[in-house]
Amino acid sequence: MSRFLLTVKRSGEQKLTPEVVKLISDTIQPDNIKYNNPVLIDSKGVQYAAINPVASLRYSESGICFGGLSHPGDEWDRVGSEFKRGDIVIWRNDQQWLEVLSDPVAVRTLWYYLDDEQFIMSTSQRAISMLLGDFEFNKQAVPWMLQCGSMGPNAWDKRVHYLPGNSVLKLNRLNWSVDIVSDPLKANVIERTEAEQIDMLKETINGAFSNFEYKPEEWQLALSGGYDSRTLLCFLQQFAEPHCLTWGIKEAVNMPANDAFVAKKLADHFNLKHTYYETNVAPEPVDTIFKRFLICGEGRVDHISGYMDGFAIWKRLFENGVHGVIRANQGFGQRHVSSEMDVKRCVGIRLNSELLYTKKFDELNLSEDNLPEWVARKNNETLEVWRDRLYYNFRIPFIHGGLNELKVAYTEVANPWYTYNIVKKAHELPDDSRSQKTMFKKVLHTIGPDIDFAKYPAIEFAHEILHKPQIKDFLIGYLKGIKNSELLSDEFVNYVLSRIDKEKVRPKRFSKRAIAIFVRQHLPAKLVKFLRKVPVTRDLDDYTLAFRMYLLVEMVQILKKDSSLLK
Repeated sequence: MSRFLLTVKRSGEQKLTPEVVKLISDTIQPDNIKYNNPVLIDSKGVQYAAINPVASLRYSESGICFGGLSHPGDEWDRVGSEFKRGDIVIWRNDQQWLEVLSDPVAVRTLWYYLDDEQFIMSTSQRAISMLLGDFEFNKQAVPWMLQCGSMGPNAWDKRVHYLPGNSVLKLNRLNWSVDIVSDPLKANVIERTEAEQIDMLKETINGAFSNFEYKPEEWQLALSGGYDSRTLLCFLQQFAEPHCLTWGIKEAVNMPANDAFVAKKLADHFNLKHTYYETNVAPEPVDTIFKRFLICGEGRVDHISGYMDGFAIWKRLFENGVHGVIRANQGFGQRHVSSEMDVKRCVGIRLNSELLYTKKFDELNLSEDNLPEWVARKNNETLEVWRDRLYYNFRIPFIHGGLNELKVAYTEVANPWYTYNIVKKAHELPDDSRSQKTMFKKVLHTIGPDIDFAKYPAIEFAHEILHKPQIKDFLIGYLKGIKNSELLSDEFVNYVLSRIDKEKVRPKRFSKRAIAIFVRQHLPAKLVKFLRKVPVTRDLDDYTLAFRMYLLVEMVQILKKDSSLLK
């Protein structure tokens, strides 16, 4: 529910006043709710602001703590003191030092700007743009958004940077120097028997969850029909009885083997409250829904599935006083991978060498040469270790973090599986225990009910959403209005429009995701693994590409407008 902002100046008057913070709050709030009054803390020359704070927000005269459920310890706000590593972010300061501690995996992405006179940090890039008073577009955003549907490791403004997970940033305010120490968790396999691995995970999870501090009536658990949320439910319900929620299309709750159907069955098994929210397309103009998607998520990801209700779910949660939603995103392992290209696909990196476009464009130029050095596979890394390193250092902060951003426009979000001790122990599992979440699933089988798992999602595929007639018409009209853009050449825009015209006469196709689900469920695992080894070049779906073009152009316009707000 909160977005956070921190500023400190080397000299002169501070930037933040109650009026400025209120203006920022009013500007970044979604158009369908009214934010709570912001909190402004002036602490020895460092200013903290919490926009749309929840009543349970933890802050003091010298710090602020947010982002998770873990209790940070009694001296969490004292610079240099030990704190309980959990799933939280801590900002704290004294007369000399500002200290920032990121969460273990940077799922609550922290963006910052530093020059010779000021330091600004925020969970909102828009807030930073407002305080800077100008905007310098990061050209790397174009190929990343168009090819991958995310910003990757980039901010919209080329002067803004992100703080990696499990990092400490220290600003010495006396000599205006910054030191950043990052300690990303690495594979550290410890040989254990299967029984020992299961016991280790159960003990670690119970220990982490026993340090959580939340009221079940204020937080709700997002429950699906899969392994991740079911395991989370089985552990959480030992400490409290969570209110569960599930969302999806109207018909899904009555469809056996569907996420919604199985989630309801699980909640009934544990005799828990369960609310089902429908995500069918809202009766609002497409432009209104898309613009709200941009305002809430700041254009970081293109995952529109689940939000075509116009964020009606999240509006209801906010208006009902729900402080936050507990999510079950996990880091115990991912699907099998069979090649280096497959690893990149697994985490959401798609290079131009995979595209089947008949023409080459500057807008689609994301190649190996453009990737940060840390993305490359290391000499001693197995495919599985590399996959999981990229999952933690790329997919979680930049994809999951972007998805969290959409939700924190309305409620807080907690990710218990990303608690420090749990993540650390997950890195001790060998490759075969992590792939397909093998050991994680075995833990669940020792404590979970005998209820079948879901085979189908409750929400529509993005491909299906973007191919609805009213949305196709909107995207075509929008692209036709792009002329002399500094971001997209007329040649590129016209080429995409020409492909869309050709697509109108093609027979209807199944989405790639729907085909992938069918293949996984009906073909032998060995054959699926073999097929992934085959290098395949593919076209981007034309309407997906059109939607990404919309996000790119509109978000830059929003940020430019933001930068003039306080002038």
